[in-house]
Amino acid sequence: SALCRSFVRVMTEETGRPVAPEEYARYWGVPGVQAFRDMGISEEARIARGIEKWDRYFQELQEWSPPFPGIEELLEELTRRGFVLGVVTSKNDEQLESDFRPSPIAKDLPHRVTVDDTKRHKPFPDPLLEMVKRLGAEKKECVYIGDTVFDARCAEAAGIDFALATWGLLFP
Repeated sequence: SALCRSFVRVMTEETGRPVAPEEYARYWGVPGVQAFRDMGISEEARIARGIEKWDRYFQELQEWSPPFPGIEELLEELTRRGFVLGVVTSKNDEQLESDFRPSPIAKDLPHRVTVDDTKRHKPFPDPLLEMVKRLGAEKKECVYIGDTVFDARCAEAAGIDFALATWGLLFP
């Protein structure tokens, strides 16, 4: 994916060693700042520069990475049937806006909780519970669809049903 390739490129540049795409699976769903720290980059200026580069590389590659086949139709159908949709992400507000800008699915995800909205992040339940609160919903009415082990752990900790989106990433 564009996200994986851009991560590998920036981490290879920033760490000065080859970073294999398989290493990325470990960081899928982790806030970017934490991924940089785990890769041995602790200086705030380097982290900020690295995240800026990651976003830029992602935008360059994203033109070649359309949404997963069928996702637009699925979101439209769910909306038509009256489901309230949103996104709970480990991206910050700026990254989410940047990542969704070229995508037609942004209109189908009006409710958003980002890493900027809670003190603790996935796999803690806080972001998902924040979404439930914002929607004025009951946990039993919700299902969280995610593609990482961090998403699954977040849903479990929140006491919310989980569905796994299996579009090719490793799920340890």
